[in-house]
Amino acid sequence: MDQRQLLSELGTIIDEVKTAVLVTTGQNNNPRARWVTPALLHGLPGHIYCFSHPASIKVAHINTASPVAWLFQTPSLTKIISITGIARVIDNPALKAELMELLAPRLTTFWKVNINDSDFVVIETIIQKAEFFSADQGTTTTVAFGEGV
Repeated sequence: MDQRQLLSELGTIIDEVKTAVLVTTGQNNNPRARWVTPALLHGLPGHIYCFSHPASIKVAHINTASPVAWLFQTPSLTKIISITGIARVIDNPALKAELMELLAPRLTTFWKVNINDSDFVVIETIIQKAEFFSADQGTTTTVAFGEGV
């Protein structure tokens, strides 16, 4: 499995499930996991995006320690993708508009939590490594990522 095949599998899982778990590093280097609504942009392979409120704990964690982990799975658990990467917080109107067009129908919970505040930022993760587990084949494949995805 190469990077493009892994990203294709990842896109299929995101399209089906529409959520994932993002893990950041909090106080005392303790991991903190939360459900988010991720997206892939076709023009930027090797990156994962999600929205957050600028005052959220996950944004503070990323601004302090940028390594993150992601967990994606099919409902049947027949395919699981674990990803590690480097995250950064971006406040770019063009990127926010592009992601909003893609993610708006999936953000019901985000808007309920942030009902009185329309301020949001983008969290971008640059994928460094991915592990793809296939229950059907009983295999785990590791795919390394670099700058030239």
